[in-house]
Amino acid sequence: MQNLDIFINTITTFNACIRDIQKMRGFYVFLSDHYKITPEDLSDLLRSELVNLVSAMDRFIHEFVRIGIINSYTNKTPQTNKCKSIPIKFSTLNKVIECQSRKTPPTCNEETAEYWINNEIKTILKFMSFQKIDSIKDALSYIWDLDHKIPVIMSKMHYPFPESTSNANQKFLEKKIDLIVSRRNQIVHEADYDISISSKQTININWLDDTILFVKEFVYSIYENISGDSSYEKL
Repeated sequence: MQNLDIFINTITTFNACIRDIQKMRGFYVFLSDHYKITPEDLSDLLRSELVNLVSAMDRFIHEFVRIGIINSYTNKTPQTNKCKSIPIKFSTLNKVIECQSRKTPPTCNEETAEYWINNEIKTILKFMSFQKIDSIKDALSYIWDLDHKIPVIMSKMHYPFPESTSNANQKFLEKKIDLIVSRRNQIVHEADYDISISSKQTININWLDDTILFVKEFVYSIYENISGDSSYEKL
């Protein structure tokens, strides 16, 4: 179990993002019910929900991994094999050693090891995207030394997996994450247009509700498995 105080802000912020998505849905329902606007004319609100959902997941992974790496480099938790391979500059390591060997309490951020490791890790991670399933598994390896992560993540997900075996459901999960991200990319980079019919693709509200549930449970399970915290708020 990790130090809960270190990670709690990551799940709190993720929940704040989910609440923003819920507010957007409330606006969708209000316009539909009170102004009788057609679902087609409101569909961009649903697309915004999906974009924000994937962004919330990506941000959670970034922050969770960043904090976990800092935790391990400041000797609060053991380093994973992948974490040991991070190319930390010698100048940064020297600053960390200097801070850790200081006899007096720090008087500013620059006198803490966390400050120097955080700057280094933020620079390394900011060019990475943690959306597709392979990149998520790779990112979690920085802080979670477990070979087969997905079955463990699935075990804490309260989601109605459709297949009859664990292996089939693992393939379902991995494919679903990638399909969700692909659809998000179509919206962001292609305006969700299907060039074969020269119009926007439809977005189904039931599919979106299922997707939101799936991503929430996926993130919650990652958080719970690594932090050990089960007392956090679930939306």
